[in-house]
Amino acid sequence: MKISNLKIGTRLILSFSVMAMIALILGGFAVFGINKLSNDMEVIGDNRLPTLQALAQLNRERMVIRAQTQSVFGYETQGDAREKYRAIQEERYKSWQRVDQSWQTLVKIPRTSEKGKELQQQLAEQYKAWRAIYVDLDKLLEVLASATEANQKATLYSEYRQLVGRMVPISDVMGKTFDAITENNIIRTNEMIDKGHHKADQLQMAAITATVAGVILAVLLGWLITRSVTGPLRQGSEILEVLAGGDMTHEIPAELTQRKDEAGDLARSMREMTVQLKDMVGQVTQATGQVSAASAEIARGSSDLAQRTEEQASALEETASSMEELTGTVKQSAENAGQANQLASAARAQAEQGGQVVEQAVAAMGAIHHSSKQIADIIGVIDEIAFQTNLLALNAAVEAARAGEQGRGFAVVAGEVRKLAQRSADAAKEIKALITDSVTKVEDGGALVERSGKTLQEIVTAIKKVSDIVAEMAAASREQASGIEQVNKAILQMDQTTQQNAALVEQTAAASHAMGEQAQQLQQLMAFFKLDEGNSPSINSLSNKTHSTVHIHPKRHQHSYQPAVA
Repeated sequence: MKISNLKIGTRLILSFSVMAMIALILGGFAVFGINKLSNDMEVIGDNRLPTLQALAQLNRERMVIRAQTQSVFGYETQGDAREKYRAIQEERYKSWQRVDQSWQTLVKIPRTSEKGKELQQQLAEQYKAWRAIYVDLDKLLEVLASATEANQKATLYSEYRQLVGRMVPISDVMGKTFDAITENNIIRTNEMIDKGHHKADQLQMAAITATVAGVILAVLLGWLITRSVTGPLRQGSEILEVLAGGDMTHEIPAELTQRKDEAGDLARSMREMTVQLKDMVGQVTQATGQVSAASAEIARGSSDLAQRTEEQASALEETASSMEELTGTVKQSAENAGQANQLASAARAQAEQGGQVVEQAVAAMGAIHHSSKQIADIIGVIDEIAFQTNLLALNAAVEAARAGEQGRGFAVVAGEVRKLAQRSADAAKEIKALITDSVTKVEDGGALVERSGKTLQEIVTAIKKVSDIVAEMAAASREQASGIEQVNKAILQMDQTTQQNAALVEQTAAASHAMGEQAQQLQQLMAFFKLDEGNSPSINSLSNKTHSTVHIHPKRHQHSYQPAVA
């Protein structure tokens, strides 16, 4: 695949991808080296140093415990040394705690070399024997701390001395193993450090080599991409300079148009532009000759237009006279329609007033009907009061009869009250009958008044329709008068337009002459471009045509009429 067939964006992406890959490789080298060194340092920090610390602590406590064991012989000749023995036991107990802690730390650390594993196994066996003999020594020291008799103490010291004799070589062997493991750790640590330095040197050299190679590759890619982009653009710029000089015969090289990148797209677009520009220049050149010929035709047509304009002005004079007579007739019709509209409006107003009076009468009858119903209700209340009074009087008479002679006067009064209540009830019934009859008559009168109101409303509606029709007729008459006035104005404008048309005809003739001259100038400008023979029109045949100029002096028509005003 040729690099010129790739898009510019693809090339840039590829170049940046290569540089990113180089950076990724360099970063990978660095990360790999850092991880390796970190692992070595982790081994040193998690394995080597803790091992040395634990070994040093164990060896130190071994010597301390050994010194404590030897110090027991210093109290052999003393009378009572039990307190001294107990102090040694307490110190021994603390030392054993430190020994156990260091030993647990040591056995948890894995050994990485075969020698380290072998030494660790030897140390475990020696440590076991060392702790076992000290179990016997500690027990014997505990018995010795509680002994009081001289013979018993002498026996215990003899046994203690024998155990110490057995302990010393075990302790010495374990100390040598401590030293061997320590030496092995130091050797392994130094080897790891040397390997780390060697790896660091290798990584440094690899990073320098990769960096130099990456820089060289990046510069090479930059040069290739720059050359592949600027070369076609420079050729395209040279072609555009030739086109700017008017030379349309220059062809764009095929090596540019056949490219698959943006430069090829630009070259193909320039080729299409050149073809279109050639066609456009040829068409413009042909069009200038056609415009030159058309200007003469326009001049001849202007002469015919002037003659027709004169005939149109004569016809407008006759039309104006007829419109003046029509204006007077329409004006009279509009005045008559206006008077009829006024009469209809007056009749409509009177009918509406009559309708309002009938509505008021209907409202009054309704009020009378409502008042009559209220009076009937009041009379009903009076009748009910009379009935209650009669009952009360009857009860009073019964009570008076029960009272005998003492209630006789009260009975007479109760009888009179009953009579008055009966008379009130009878009067209330008569009034109620009269009121009921009055309500019935009021309802009949209200119905008649309502019918009269509806009839009068229908009359008002009919008068409104007549008034609306007359108003429409008046409005139509006014619109006709206004329309006639507009027609008069239009005729005046048409006359003015006719005069203006005559002047425009003269201007058109002058413009056609100027257009012919400009067409010749445009042909001279088009001669700047160099075209192929297939695109070159016969300019000489077009420019040799005769352009005639027609001078027209249209007549000015003076009209003595004025438009009638409606």
